[in-house]
Amino acid sequence: MTELTNIDIAAFTRRPTPGRVPTAPDPSAFFELSPDLLSITGFDGRHRLVNRAWETTTGYPLDEIYALRFSELVHPDDRDEAVGAFSGIEAGGEIIQFANRLVHKDGSHRWISWTATAHVSEQQVYIVGRDITRSRLKEQGLQRSEEWFRTLVETAPNGIVIIDSEGTISLANQMTEKLFGYPQEQLFGQSIEILIPEEFREAHVRMRDEFMRNAGTRQLQVDRNLTGQRRDGTRFPAAVGLSSLPGRDGVHVSATIIDMSEHHRIQGELVQANQMLESRVQDLQALGQEADLISEMGEMLQASQGAAEAHRVIASFAGRLFSRGVGAVGLINQSRNLAENVVVWGAGEVGAAVFDPADCWALRRGKPHFLGDDAVRVICPHLESVDPRQSMCLPLLAQGENLGVLTMVSSDAGPSWMDAWPRVHQLSATFADHLALALANLRLRDTLQTQSIRDPITGLFNRRYLEESLEREMARAERRGTSLGVIMLDLDHFKEFNDTYGHRAGDAALSALGRLLRTLVRAEDIPCRYGGEEFAVILPDATLEQSAQRAEQIREALAEVSLRHADRELGHITLSAGIAASRITADPSRT
Repeated sequence: MTELTNIDIAAFTRRPTPGRVPTAPDPSAFFELSPDLLSITGFDGRHRLVNRAWETTTGYPLDEIYALRFSELVHPDDRDEAVGAFSGIEAGGEIIQFANRLVHKDGSHRWISWTATAHVSEQQVYIVGRDITRSRLKEQGLQRSEEWFRTLVETAPNGIVIIDSEGTISLANQMTEKLFGYPQEQLFGQSIEILIPEEFREAHVRMRDEFMRNAGTRQLQVDRNLTGQRRDGTRFPAAVGLSSLPGRDGVHVSATIIDMSEHHRIQGELVQANQMLESRVQDLQALGQEADLISEMGEMLQASQGAAEAHRVIASFAGRLFSRGVGAVGLINQSRNLAENVVVWGAGEVGAAVFDPADCWALRRGKPHFLGDDAVRVICPHLESVDPRQSMCLPLLAQGENLGVLTMVSSDAGPSWMDAWPRVHQLSATFADHLALALANLRLRDTLQTQSIRDPITGLFNRRYLEESLEREMARAERRGTSLGVIMLDLDHFKEFNDTYGHRAGDAALSALGRLLRTLVRAEDIPCRYGGEEFAVILPDATLEQSAQRAEQIREALAEVSLRHADRELGHITLSAGIAASRITADPSRT
């Protein structure tokens, strides 16, 4: 570049004298053939001499380029910086370098790296520009990828730690700080064993070394339970997934950490409920056939798949246990403002099918309420339409919660029934106890199942369920020879939304999309939260066109949703969608 500053303009334009053999290469050929942008520009910013590369890069003919100042070809956003760069070199003596965007005649732009120096006495600047668009775009892409990666890591619902081959922590996200109590910056450079109880550290080092040698991917929670240790010394059960990350500086390992305390607590409650149920069954085996039936009912309830099947089991066994009279099992809804008879047996009426829990003395008082010839006749309001001769309402209590009521009514005044009524009391109490425990057991199991496949913020299925369902639906499509569509959705500018309104508002946006998806999909469709602001919908039997229509329907519907959080209008959010579909030829061997 220093040699270029000493070349006079005439050196670029000088031609050999006709008939005379040149003694040196013609510098004007170098000037014209150079792929770089070469220019001699006055201090007024006007070009005095440019090469053909300017035409190729800007799309302007040379006469138009000479009519424009250097700054007029620069992108408006970069213009002030370019003018400042020129002002800085007018003193001369220094070579400066800068980069900006040069605007093409068609409106596009190219990134150019400039090297310039001034010839003060001639009031002109010598400039060399090189097109760096490809490298600049690659650099910007890498920067975006790094930003996305860090955002995904920092907003992940689980702890994420990355270590090197020596076990030194090089990255820890916010959830890791929350799980273990160490500030993120304090974890950097520490050994991963700081997060493990001391008595397990030696074994963990051996396990880590073995993993590094294999450089594979494994899920440790499949075959072992790990224990994490917080900064304050407390411990918690953890599920850890490991993935190897090969790189230029060796293999790193990414560890995803999930606190399993809540999962274990629910499992413990489920085991405790099962143990209590089994204990009660053992205590009543001496009661003969009735106890055997109740035991069998409990086993079938434990094996029931869903509430509807459990209700059919209850109806079948109740009809056999209580062959006389009419009975019902009423369950209180989640809002606890209504009770509904979900199971009814016997011939006759059993009162209101749906009633306020306050209309039952047993539910109101939390203990059995009896009506008979030898009892005070205070009838439950929900039985007034029947006006039975005898009735009993027994609350279904389990683990301190009132789940509903077992109701038995009869208008039979015969001596055989009157003699049997005390026995019915005893059997009903036993039946109610076992039924309450079984229903609590089912509810706990449903809760555990829901937590394992549902995303708590959106109510949609989670990524684990998505992967299982996609494999299942692809196999089904292959058997049937039908198509299968998939939509991938991504909320636009979600990071900026979070930064502007806060994470609670971000959760509100995710929840809004979750509610919208649940209302727009078919019963057979499978809407899932893939992770972060990404969602997926599996569309069985959907073609590519149908998948595109559904994606557009979702996009348009979301655009109509106006978000509001904490009495604040958040406006509208948009999404981007990608679709895929395949039609799979039926495999006769799998039919």
